[in-house]
Amino acid sequence: MINESKLVELTRKLISIPSPVRGLDYGCEGEIATYLYRRLRDSGFEVQLQNVSEGRPNILGILRGEGGGYNLMLNGHLDTIETEGMTVDPYGGEVKDGRIYGRGASDMKGALAAMVVACEAAKESNIRLKGDVIFAGCADEEGRGSGGEYLARSGLRADMAIVGEPTGLSLGIAHKGLTFIEIKTYGKAAHGSNPNLGKNAILTMNKIINILNTKYLERLNSRKHPVLGAPTFNIGLIEGGYRPNVVPDSCRIQVDRRIIPGEDYRSVLTELNEILTELRADDRDAEYQVEAIDWIKCSPMETPKDALIVKTVKENLKLISGIEPEIGGLPYWCDAGSISNIMRIPTLVFGPGDLEQAHSSTESIDITKLKIYAETILKTIIDICSIER
Repeated sequence: MINESKLVELTRKLISIPSPVRGLDYGCEGEIATYLYRRLRDSGFEVQLQNVSEGRPNILGILRGEGGGYNLMLNGHLDTIETEGMTVDPYGGEVKDGRIYGRGASDMKGALAAMVVACEAAKESNIRLKGDVIFAGCADEEGRGSGGEYLARSGLRADMAIVGEPTGLSLGIAHKGLTFIEIKTYGKAAHGSNPNLGKNAILTMNKIINILNTKYLERLNSRKHPVLGAPTFNIGLIEGGYRPNVVPDSCRIQVDRRIIPGEDYRSVLTELNEILTELRADDRDAEYQVEAIDWIKCSPMETPKDALIVKTVKENLKLISGIEPEIGGLPYWCDAGSISNIMRIPTLVFGPGDLEQAHSSTESIDITKLKIYAETILKTIIDICSIER
């Protein structure tokens, strides 16, 4: 059984330890990783810190089984986004009206606390498990995703995984991947009073944007994944020229391209270059370049509905809560993409937080959902890790 007071106390403790990322390269997960390392060590787990980068470790806590069973990984990220704009104390962990407030409550220190408490309860139960239970807290999910990739490439052996991102107790069996694409156009600078002497790179980019918003969009909408729907793109940045009286000789846009299973950044680049050849029909001298931004090439994830981890969590959640869980796809990318694709194991995204609370100014988590989640995780540990392989 899950002790609710213990669960709430640990959630509040994790919230109280700042671990925000700033931009893409700064994070401070060291303190929270060290706290969990000591707690799990003192609870009798094998523990390890993986040094992802300076001051940014992953934390592993392993409860060894007797052998011959399935190994289950419970994964979550240690970092949060920044606290600017919050209207509640980001590190206070205030408990009010059945909710716990603070940065990371929903995304995803509540899930981390529930996983740890469930692991501890499994150990305290003295139930003889055949497989290992692996708690894996990762750095840098909110930035480059380097912690999840490091974990997945570390040689750790697991047969299936649960990633505790906020799903509101729904079961996420798929999510889109993403890649950021940069498109640059080149022209010829000239005095603004004689634009015909130059070539305006912004006007060339305008033609590209028109192609993207018509023929490219139509092509994307023509192929739909049964769970995730169609791939999407968003032009999120544009930059060109430097003063109004100069014909601009360069322009660039950055595009957020969400990809579905069967696609990757290479196929995205190939398709974009193919469709942009139409630009030559209108402007034979057009110069442009399409490339993927190196740090963001994240793969989509998909797990079959009939995978053991999906069926077990679904049955246990219904048994414990009476909830018939929704099964579907998720609009965001998370470390499940690295775990599923690199480790090649069935991966389920399942968490107690609500997506609308994540990153919000009043972020919080419902205590009832948190306890249901912890109890579901505990029963899933016992069920999965007791099965003979």
